[in-house]
Amino acid sequence: MMKRTSARAALGAVATLLVVFFLQACAIRPMPVAYPPVEQMAQQGDAKAQNVLGTMYRLGDRVMQSDLEARKWYRRAAAQGNAEAQNNLALRYGQGQGGAQGDAGAVTSAAGQGDAKAQNSLGEMYYEGQGVAQSDTEAMLWFQKAAAQGFAPAQYNLGWLYAEGQGVGHNDGEAVKWFRQAADQRLAEAQHGVGVMYASGRGVARNDGEAVKWFRLAADQGLAQAQFSLGVQYANGWGVARDDAEAVRWLCLAADQGFAPAQQFLGAMYGTGRGVAQDSAEALKWMRLAADQGLAEAQFVLGMMYQNGEGVARDEGEAARWYRLAADQAFPVLPFNLPAMYADIEATPGGGIDIQVDVQGPRGGGGRPGASVRGSSSHGASARGGSGSSPKRGGARSSARGRGGASSSSRGGGGRGGSSSSRGGGGGRSGSSSRGGGGSSLSSKH
Repeated sequence: MMKRTSARAALGAVATLLVVFFLQACAIRPMPVAYPPVEQMAQQGDAKAQNVLGTMYRLGDRVMQSDLEARKWYRRAAAQGNAEAQNNLALRYGQGQGGAQGDAGAVTSAAGQGDAKAQNSLGEMYYEGQGVAQSDTEAMLWFQKAAAQGFAPAQYNLGWLYAEGQGVGHNDGEAVKWFRQAADQRLAEAQHGVGVMYASGRGVARNDGEAVKWFRLAADQGLAQAQFSLGVQYANGWGVARDDAEAVRWLCLAADQGFAPAQQFLGAMYGTGRGVAQDSAEALKWMRLAADQGLAEAQFVLGMMYQNGEGVARDEGEAARWYRLAADQAFPVLPFNLPAMYADIEATPGGGIDIQVDVQGPRGGGGRPGASVRGSSSHGASARGGSGSSPKRGGARSSARGRGGASSSSRGGGGRGGSSSSRGGGGGRSGSSSRGGGGSSLSSKH
């Protein structure tokens, strides 16, 4: 069904569709990958792209969230003198460009003597290229040694490598096996990772009920990504009866921990009045918190809110600033959102932008409606985007599903023997997690 209306008059409908986009993008998809232009440029050595890619992995923005992967790209950009990447390493991960390179010899010695924690740490150092030459193969070797001793963070990291095909052939079945071994030891990131695999049908038959079970186990331990993933399940009625109020409760828990995808999603819930009273000011607050962390989707939506005066005085200059920030991360900003701002816009008497909203029915047997927003300009571009995440604890990554409806990502653990996040938060070193969503993801651990 197609509907044409002014953005100012129908911003609520557009915001609802943006929620759908966000959920779709966060949904757990098999092997989500970074937005190709950014990843390609980063692989070719572009320092700015490497920094952007690091931020995408840190937040689970269109990739499976992973602190381990984020640190790797930040380090590469920092080594080229990129000040923003150096700052990200210092502020986000508590270390400067050099990291713990001076400890490489001591860690190698301890690992060689069979210390499982040191073996896992050495694996992470090889994966990131921290103090040693970067090598996925060496990382795999040391993770295997530690995992064989039953060290849960290494089991999680090993699962992540299998899930991502890093240093070994991609094998979701092996990923699930190792995630499950770590999850049985109550490692929250791994529990979230198992949930992500069930939610996406990777290595196991897709089962939303099982996904909810594992997300809840991790969420009850306070893992922000899992709280986010569980909130998304409630918002969509996947594996549990739809309950917007319960969705908001879990999203709030994750958002209060600073998990950007949850902050964005919560802003969308306030903007559309789902589970809470509609409140444009609250929507703006949460979107800004997510946007300030660098989440491209939130930057895009915030630009839209400024452009249309939703919850804030209309300010096209501020709108353009946020759109540019999103576009700098290769987020597909609609052509009519960007300045010249406004050669291709069909203005309405109220000053809004004429937007064509195309609401589509279920596709591909997914059974859940999809949606797209297209500009009425001659470009007719479609806006999508969402965060994904990955399971890594050192993390496996997972992204939220694209079932044509709202979806979320679940992220898993942190990057070094630490904890991981399911779509949210998490740091990368011992005890922190990264990785899903606004997508789901796995992150590595110590």
